Amino acid sequence: MSALNLKDIYNSFLKELTAGVKNRDHGMHIIQFGTISSSGPEIRSVVLRRVHFDPLKIFFHTHADSPKIKELLVDPRSSIHAYDKTQKKQLRFSGVSTLVTSGSIYEEQTRKMTASASRCYLSPYAPSTLLNDYHPNLPDIYMNKAPTQDEKLSQYPKMTLIEFAPHTLDALWLRAEGHVRLKANFREKEVSLSWLAP
Repeated sequence: MSALNLKDIYNSFLKELTAGVKNRDHGMHIIQFGTISSSGPEIRSVVLRRVHFDPLKIFFHTHADSPKIKELLVDPRSSIHAYDKTQKKQLRFSGVSTLVTSGSIYEEQTRKMTASASRCYLSPYAPSTLLNDYHPNLPDIYMNKAPTQDEKLSQYPKMTLIEFAPHTLDALWLRAEGHVRLKANFREKEVSLSWLAP
């Protein structure tokens, strides 16, 4: 019989995810987000911005003109991968994503954004646009300075908040004394947990 408590282990995984929001040096501050395009799977790194519980939801920002937006409009199925090398814990979520462009959560996230970070949403080109020459995709006037607060507000239409709702979680904890792996199913009203073979 296992001496480990399934729910306690599950909560320890979510604790690391929450730490990734608050601590930019945490391994789960940068997560990998996967979508499905017309040519196949796509994956990229994004910054974890917010985690909600009951039910679990994961949030991050993206540019409104980025390819991932178009992909999600066609097929909202998506995935998230997070790994913290210090704790040696890996999270693999599968679920669906919703685009958020208004409301209290959206407004709160835009207020939290630094003026320097807002430059990314004032870009002259849509992300992934083919260019003839190198360009950092920042407006010339903000190449070496951040926008003012008023100028920062003008970027809101180009920022989209992605709300990811997981259907399942496959979580792995690497340990010398024996790896630990579990599955969480979020499709029911109550989260169901089960052990998996590592």
